[in-house]
Amino acid sequence: MKRPTRYIIVTISVILLLSLRSCELLVDKNDDCDKTKFEQTEEPVFSLIMDADQTITVDGGGKYDTKDATKAVVSGSITKIYCSGSEGGRFEFNTTLFPSASDINFLNKAKVGNAYQIKFANQNDYVMVVFREKYYFSDGKIFESAEISQRIYFKEIFTDTSLSDFPKFAWLNDIKIGFHEVTS
Repeated sequence: MKRPTRYIIVTISVILLLSLRSCELLVDKNDDCDKTKFEQTEEPVFSLIMDADQTITVDGGGKYDTKDATKAVVSGSITKIYCSGSEGGRFEFNTTLFPSASDINFLNKAKVGNAYQIKFANQNDYVMVVFREKYYFSDGKIFESAEISQRIYFKEIFTDTSLSDFPKFAWLNDIKIGFHEVTS
């Protein structure tokens, strides 16, 4: 008697599963991506730019102006993230600057990493930039920032014709980050 009941339940379950469309059972992850897709894929070549002129406040109230640093190292990575959440290419960078030997205009728009050409097919595609800054001063002090993570969407890539080689850029937001002293 148990076999026919089990058979009936399995048969009804199979019929129900076959009669329902799959989209009714599962939410399509790409629904939002389809709604925010660009008519034409954008593929800008752009640089990452930061303002390397800031003040570091250290424990005890001391202040160091980064434009006085003898050397600055900005290291990190840039990773393409598609609307669906999947990762694309990843590039690492390690840029050395010499603030005390540089013009203030250079420091206000210091390029970090290389020029990147990224495809944006959707307004929710972005690049994830993760980086740290380290500043070396003539008194032997070295200060390193906390790790900074920033999403950059296509709409956040700007054009500045005064930038001669690659006029498109995205600002790295490193304002109000914490620094700590390190030994190397």
